[in-house]
Amino acid sequence: MAQTLQEVAVAPVMLRCYGRMVPSTRLVANVGKPYRYPSASLAGADWTPTLVGVRDQLQEVVGDELNESLVSYYPDGAAHVGWHRDGGRVQGTPIVSVSLGARRSFDLLSPDGDQWRWGLGDGDLLVLGGDAAGWKHRVPRRAQAGPRMSLTFRVLAGAP
Repeated sequence: MAQTLQEVAVAPVMLRCYGRMVPSTRLVANVGKPYRYPSASLAGADWTPTLVGVRDQLQEVVGDELNESLVSYYPDGAAHVGWHRDGGRVQGTPIVSVSLGARRSFDLLSPDGDQWRWGLGDGDLLVLGGDAAGWKHRVPRRAQAGPRMSLTFRVLAGAP
């Protein structure tokens, strides 16, 4: 986690929440292809040596060429991301996430309302494939939590 924080510049992103623009509580950086939220876009920085190493290992696991990584840093339990689903550029491809640091809950919500929760800790790998890649998910607030980072890799379709 410390090496990645030295290699990429994480910062809040402005997001639309209930009709107004607010800064995210998690700090993010994007590497590879540009990534778009409904209300914001992140340019894709150059791949770092650390992220190339992780990406290459994950590509062997999932069998897809991962061309984007969103680095999300949660400095404490107040940092979170609410219910959301990833955009149409990832449909039909896996979303691959490596957790580093403190254990945090990751919630997944199906279109039918079924909900699952996993505690993801240091070194845990989560792969969402098929229809689940488009389901809603979140990392909820937690009263107390140490620093956590997720390295989320995707195959983004379309123009760079």
